[in-house]
Amino acid sequence: VIFISSTSVYPDKNQIAREEDFLVPDKPSGKALLEAEELLKELQEFKTTIIRFGGLIGVDRNPGRFLLKSSKPIEDAPVNLIHQDDCIDIISSIIDHDLWGETLNACCPEHPMKKDFYQKAAKQAGFSALVVAEQDAPFKIVDSSKLIRLLDYEFIYSSPMDYIDALSEI
Repeated sequence: VIFISSTSVYPDKNQIAREEDFLVPDKPSGKALLEAEELLKELQEFKTTIIRFGGLIGVDRNPGRFLLKSSKPIEDAPVNLIHQDDCIDIISSIIDHDLWGETLNACCPEHPMKKDFYQKAAKQAGFSALVVAEQDAPFKIVDSSKLIRLLDYEFIYSSPMDYIDALSEI
């Protein structure tokens, strides 16, 4: 079984988030996902690989459009994003490698600051400049090095900025 979870299981405590961390999620959704992960890991009938995906970007998930729905200022914290093409590729790679019983973080290895990423996304989408929060926000940087090592995985988009650059070329 492959269970798609989320990096929301990690709290924003100004740390690098790794799979082996002791977890106390900040949000109810993170708590619910963590409970589901733990339940699946306990079952002996089958092995479950858990993938904790970061925020999804891609064809129908244009980050510039996210900005239209939010009026709050962009925080100055690192992003933890992943492109949908990488998500599909990672799932296929887990099956191809017969990698079961693992928990893997899946985010782009590079984590630009939200203000830089969303400013670039807004510009690419033709939106006006964004309001950036005055103070730093609590954050996490999700580490995908275990996934890279176990699957010998090379990201299609190592940085979310690469995706914005690719959109500009279309």
